Amino acid sequence: MGPSGHKQKLEELAAYMHRLVVLFDNDPPVGSNEPYQLLVRLFQEQCQVRAEAGADGGQPSPSVILNEKRQGDTLQSPFDPDASYGHKGKGCSVHITETCNYADKSEIITDFEAHGAARSDVGKALDVINRLESTGLKPETLFADGGYPSAPSSATVIKRDIEFMTPGNRARLPQEVMGRDQFTFDEDGLVLKCPELHPPVDHRLRSANNRKGSSLHAIFNGDICRAGNKLERCPVRAPNHRGCGSNPRDTKGDFRLEITPQLRLRDQMYAAQQTDPWRERYKIRSGVEATMSELKRRHGMGKLRVRRAAKVCFAVACKVIACNIKRWARAAAGSDRLLNRL
Repeated sequence: MGPSGHKQKLEELAAYMHRLVVLFDNDPPVGSNEPYQLLVRLFQEQCQVRAEAGADGGQPSPSVILNEKRQGDTLQSPFDPDASYGHKGKGCSVHITETCNYADKSEIITDFEAHGAARSDVGKALDVINRLESTGLKPETLFADGGYPSAPSSATVIKRDIEFMTPGNRARLPQEVMGRDQFTFDEDGLVLKCPELHPPVDHRLRSANNRKGSSLHAIFNGDICRAGNKLERCPVRAPNHRGCGSNPRDTKGDFRLEITPQLRLRDQMYAAQQTDPWRERYKIRSGVEATMSELKRRHGMGKLRVRRAAKVCFAVACKVIACNIKRWARAAAGSDRLLNRL
């Protein structure tokens, strides 16, 4: 069966599924059963009904079509409705936190979380910190993968007196563009001068990136900016965001720079991670990848034999506990010989 035949078969199944949904829509005994509820969920997530004009001007008839996007937080299996589709495939994801550089003692897993694979990692560091703090294990420094930080969550972590070592995401700006860390700010977060020592002419609330609402911007004299030799690398923007285009000198008017605390922190983090001392310290985070490998290969966490969120969470908890007991036992024995017997 080729691609066209495969699509036709899916459309036939979608139409048949729609007839079943409509047939038992007002049948309480059937509607209360999980199989029917999963069928309704599958249809709502994967299909949609579109009314088409009838023949000779008659009543419009419903037509079932498939959605273009059928991944993400959608039903992947009727046997495990809690599983979803993420960038690594369908199933569940597990976040693991462990101690690191703990003198001569064995590293211990201190936190875990299991959920559907479609859920994003962004901002999850705050959930980890909340759980650790509730058990008296608030870290002084948290090393995290680059998928976890966002500008707002990073600011919140730092406000809680935790050093947040994680790669900053500055995807909106080209590599060669200077960051806000090269501007001089006062204690109130206002710009005193740019990298070329030019002060702003004003500070105003303006909208940015077509977002609703407004944020604080520093306004710079456009004539001075266009006359400088670093305009192509400067993050200031002209009205309608044309200031960093292919030829920013063709624009007219003053330039502006969004200076929210989150963006300033993002640029500071990005600048710090370009230095050798930061990279040297951050190397320790890679150790948790070995722990993930250990949990998958020695404890079978890669392919669990249970389904549904509650059972998955319990199975992961058992494997994490087993891994910790093994590490404690190995540390107490002072050798790897006991590890080989566990």
